[in-house]
Amino acid sequence: MAGIFKAYDIRGRYPQDINEDNAYLIGRAFVTFTGTTDIMLGRDARTHSPALARAFIKGALEQGADVTEIGQITTSQMIALRSWHNHNTAVMVTASHLDAPFNGFKMLTGIGQYVSENYGMRDVERIVSERAFPKPARTGHHKHANYIDSYVERILAVAGSPTRSEVTFVADASCGTIGAELHGFKAACLPNLIIINDTPDGTFPAHSPNPIAPGAADQAGRVIRETNAVGGCVFDADADRVTFLDEKGNPIMPNYISCLLVKAQLENSPGASIAYDLISTRALPETITECGGIPIRSKVGRASIIAQMMSNGAAFGAETSSHMMFKETFYGEAVGLALLRVLELLAREGKPLSELVKPYERYVLLPETNYRIERAKEAMEQLEAAFPDAQIDYLDGVSLSWTDSWIVARMSNTEPLLRIRAEADTQEILDVRMETVSKIVHDLGGALDGGHGH
Repeated sequence: MAGIFKAYDIRGRYPQDINEDNAYLIGRAFVTFTGTTDIMLGRDARTHSPALARAFIKGALEQGADVTEIGQITTSQMIALRSWHNHNTAVMVTASHLDAPFNGFKMLTGIGQYVSENYGMRDVERIVSERAFPKPARTGHHKHANYIDSYVERILAVAGSPTRSEVTFVADASCGTIGAELHGFKAACLPNLIIINDTPDGTFPAHSPNPIAPGAADQAGRVIRETNAVGGCVFDADADRVTFLDEKGNPIMPNYISCLLVKAQLENSPGASIAYDLISTRALPETITECGGIPIRSKVGRASIIAQMMSNGAAFGAETSSHMMFKETFYGEAVGLALLRVLELLAREGKPLSELVKPYERYVLLPETNYRIERAKEAMEQLEAAFPDAQIDYLDGVSLSWTDSWIVARMSNTEPLLRIRAEADTQEILDVRMETVSKIVHDLGGALDGGHGH
């Protein structure tokens, strides 16, 4: 069971890794660790999510916490609903974008922080393994609630009660749990929103629940072309990530969508801070500055970006793998709000999505590329030595930058991998930089590992 306690959540294959027996123990351990007496619990569409939810609830009730079960929701909804409905903690039964055999738990504590490697995960794991459960003073109460309508109303209010938009746009719910939210938007202000795969089905029959998996965006792309839509989007199973597509059905790099959202956020919050990770295109901090905001550079990962948002009161957080966080939703993801903001810009500008993002396609960006190498630390040291003219910092791995390009090298925490991301003014400059990187890696016995990351 030890292998299910990951850096940001609990997850594994059902039933061999994660099942009703350990879900019950995790329920008790979560209450023991947080001391909570109030849990809001939702679940994704996976076929085993109801059984795991029941087992978790049984453990939590026996350990003394009240549980309000709110049915099928998204992770984005879970984050904001915890605060909007005054619950102390929240738990989501989900394996996010992983395929149907997987499941798990995302657990949000009373301080609005996920149980993670840096906060509580090892404690929860220890409590489970030692069965270290104190005798509870009471047995908790279990009740049901439905918050979807209230969530849609609040998101529409945050978006500024958007006026009716006639643009044709395709939204693929991926047979996950965002369908109800999308239909709420359609009824309120988006009559030409075309929603596909909106019935929750935990076997994910249409395509992978990971929107960047090969073929996952093909269906949405076809519908975009058939309906002459101005663009579209594909959500992952628990809707804490979204991939946008242009009017031809081609995926758009999340950084470019973040530039659009920066523009929208800074219109609503002039002069605000915006957090972004250090492997983003330079066009992102440039756009933040151009729009009058303050760029806040962060380590890679949603947890690091959210920490920067909280400490700086940032209006928006942009993560390279398409997590998009908003201050208005308690620094959590709000993919529905991202969709409304993008659609507002499309309606106002009267252009297709490819034209809206074109101004941000300023540089040649290498997607994150993994090299399998046992001597990763040595490779990073040699990279520094190979580029004595670079500006260097160590915020997250090693960052090398010049006026015309940059390289970020980071070591994986779990595998013998070196992760490289780079950008340059031209393909020629990028090729020269990467030639040096490749030579260093190969001379140390490393090799390209199955292509690109994000």
